[in-house]
This record gives sequence, C-alpha cells and structure tokens, in this order.
Amino acid sequence: MQMKRAVIFLLLLCMLGTGILSSCATKKPSGNNETVETKPSDTTNAEEEGLFPKIRDDMPSTMDFGAKKVRMAVRSNERFYSEFNTESGGVLSDALYERILNIEDRLNIQIEICPDINSTHGPWENISNSIMTGSCTYQVAAGSSYKAASFAMQGEYRNLRNLEHLNFEKAYWSQGMIENLTVADATYFATGSLSTYFWDSAYVIYFNKQLASNYDIDAAALYQKVLDGAWTLDEMLEVSKGVYLDLNHNGVEDDGDLFGFGIQVTSATDGFWSAFDIRNTELTEDGNIRYMLDVEKLDDVVSRLNRFVWEQSGTVALSENAGYASTNVYELKNQFASDQIMFLTDLLYRTSTSAMRDMKSDYGVLPYPKYDTTQESYRSFVHDQMTIFGVPVTVSDSELEMVGAFLEAMASEGQNTVMPVYYKKVLTSRNIRDLQSVKTLDIILSSIAVDRIWFYNYSVGRINNVLLREQVWNNKNEISSTYRSNYETVNNLLLTVREKYEKYKDR
Repeated sequence: MQMKRAVIFLLLLCMLGTGILSSCATKKPSGNNETVETKPSDTTNAEEEGLFPKIRDDMPSTMDFGAKKVRMAVRSNERFYSEFNTESGGVLSDALYERILNIEDRLNIQIEICPDINSTHGPWENISNSIMTGSCTYQVAAGSSYKAASFAMQGEYRNLRNLEHLNFEKAYWSQGMIENLTVADATYFATGSLSTYFWDSAYVIYFNKQLASNYDIDAAALYQKVLDGAWTLDEMLEVSKGVYLDLNHNGVEDDGDLFGFGIQVTSATDGFWSAFDIRNTELTEDGNIRYMLDVEKLDDVVSRLNRFVWEQSGTVALSENAGYASTNVYELKNQFASDQIMFLTDLLYRTSTSAMRDMKSDYGVLPYPKYDTTQESYRSFVHDQMTIFGVPVTVSDSELEMVGAFLEAMASEGQNTVMPVYYKKVLTSRNIRDLQSVKTLDIILSSIAVDRIWFYNYSVGRINNVLLREQVWNNKNEISSTYRSNYETVNNLLLTVREKYEKYKDR
C-alpha cells in the first residue's frame, strides 16, 4: 500500500552470566532482506520525509569511545525481542541492523543485544541479583514498565537526568511518558523511538468485516462513527448485541462457538481507564503524587461492563493466556482469525502474528470508544509491557558519557531509520489492510494517554487492577468500598515512591 500523506503524525514521544542470558547478538539478518504530545524539533521538510520526519540529535556527527562494548539486556520472548532482532530477515530486521551499524560507526562502539531467557517482564530481577553479587556486566536494560519502579526504589538504576547527551526535549523521546516516569526530578527510565513495541502495546478493537457483513453491520458506517467522534461506550455495547451461533452444536456457550464480541477481561480491560478518561492521580504543589478517583464514573463503567460481559448474549469473556483461563473465561487463541468472533479487544501487536496475517476474512481496526459524546477526544492505552530503558547503577562513571550517547543515538536512529519502516512497510502496508483502518490507527496512536499510576502500580499494591480489571473479571462491583479502604494506603505508598526516588537521584 502506497499513500501520500499531508497530515504529519510526529512520534508521540513529542545470575546474568552463562545460563541466565542467551548469547548476545549483532549479526546481519539472514533473510532477503498521559496524552503524549510532542512538538517538531530540528526537523527537515516534513512533507518530503512523510509520516516520520527526520529529527537530528545535537551530538557531534562522530565520536570515539575506543571500540568499547555496550551490552544491553532485553527480553527474549519473540513478542518483545522482535524490536531488537537483527537476524530474522525482512525489512524491519534490516532497519534494526542498519541502526546498529550506524551507531557503532558513529560512536566507535560495539553493541551487543543480550536476550534474557528467564523473564517476561524483562531483566530487572536478574540484574538486581547480579548487582547484589557484583557481577552485573550490562550498561543498559530494556524491559516492561510493570515492575521497573520497584528496582529504582532500591537504588539499582542511574538517574538518566545525570547522563550527558540525553536530550528528552527531542521528539524522538516520549515526553509524556518520561514525565510520568519522573518523580522528584529523578528519571530512572525512559522510552521513545528506541522501541517499536511501545506502539505494538496499544490496545485496539478489531472487527471481522465478513462477519459484520453477514449480520448487516456496515463497516463504512463504523469507521464514520469514529471519524465523527460518535464511537462511544453505548455504541460498543449495542453493535454486536445478540450475535451468537452454537457452531459445535453442544447446546452450551463455549470457545467453540461464534460470538459477537470477545472481550479480554484480564489486561485488555485496563484500556478502559484511558478510553473513558478516568484519571487516577494528580501532582500536588510540592511535587507529590496524590491518588484520586471519580468513583461515580468508574462505578457506572464497571456496572455496564459487567452486564455486557456476563449477561448480554453474544459476548464471550477471554484471557490472554491459559494461566488466566477458567471455566467461564476462555483462553484467547485464534478465534478471531477463524471467524468465530466479530469484535475483539486486543493489542496492536496481534496484527504481526501469523494468524492475523494469514486471516482469509478482512478485518478492520477501531479505537476503544469514548465514554460518551461529551468526551472531547479518543484516548488510547498502552499496556504496561511497553518497553522502557534504564542504566544499572553498576555502570561506572567513566562509561556514563558513552552510555548516554548510545541511548540518544538509539532514539534518534530509531526515529530516522526504524520507525518509518515499521509504520509504512510493516504496520500500514503489511498488517493493516485498508485505508480506513489506517485513518483510525492514526487516531489511536495519536491519542496515547496513560496515567502515571501505571508506572508505580506494582509498587502500590496493583490498585488499578483491583479497581477495574478484577471487578469485571469476577463480575462484582465494589468500587466505592475498595477505593475508600485503599485510599490512605495507596497515598502513603506513593509518598514512599517519592522518598526513594529522591534518595537516589544523585546517582
């Protein structure tokens, strides 16, 4: 698919030894080859560059770090490793390899990407163990945002504000995310154009066009509702109402049947926090994070989602893996690609899987809906498995300039070399199948909005999981009492986050 685009979408970014990590790699590919808003910064002619205009960094064009090694620990699971994998072949792998070569040549360094084979969330635990034993040999760690703050609170990561060359005002860094990752002027982790999985971790709603047509649902009208700002919770609850077929003829609703809507009652329900603009925190005048909540609004959301999931004919409750499945919550496999589900909540990453790429029926992509038509704009949520980057405290002072230059170059090269390929040649040419979905995708990616609580959620008792995800999962609504009983504890824990962040910020 080739498209001329007039509207510019700038990046919204305006133990550990043998047996723990697999071998590091920088080889050539073997194949044939909070709403985050940023402003343009040192860009070339944006219309000539297309969707991702080039953004220059402020570092010298060449630097010499004496061919020293920079070793970066990353997740090995293919879902996450694909954003670093230079060996898989294909255009994205080639772009990732080109980024490595460009940085190595520019900085005179050797880059080693080291997959952590023991963790879904990233190398945080293994690096923590190696720090305690004095055996950490990594200059950079890249993993999910889920547990990262707890390790910064132990003093295990450098304050990135103290590293030379990092310029978080550049649009290839996600200023919105970095603001949320910062407490008491301490920024231990950052993200931006270093990571394609930042975008892959966005939640969307897929719809099967063939099934929609079979049930007289007009795809063009759905897209138009989105463009008109009229795609709301009410619309979502009604669009597939009553769509159900007992495909396996066993007389009971199960994962062998056809459903109008498949909703993941595990992590995908987290997306409704952002979608319905339910804020969780505010900054006080003295810089503390205060937990707060519109209890009445969340109570309404949970009540309506519970009726939708557990009472409405045609809705099936799903989990993202077998570990969360139960007698009435089925594991999400390939039901959508097999024409068994008309609408599905899932990660954008799903488009890169073979099941979706090989899907015979066409599918479309919609954002999560607004709460109602009075809500100003759509708001998209990125899963806490998004990739963030940190520098272990064991990195010596003499290495810090090199590491800062490496991270800055990874971000700027990601913007200029990787992201155009990811968006134009992978996401919107190979994975997304129609122009209308590209338009709605732009809405989704340009409206990322994640409350800062999500970066500290693990450290404050997973309160957001308890208040929405687990309420719907268990078909209950105890919002008011749960909020009241946890309010003081959560705010005290957030004060502890600040105290710990401030304690180690000079590192």
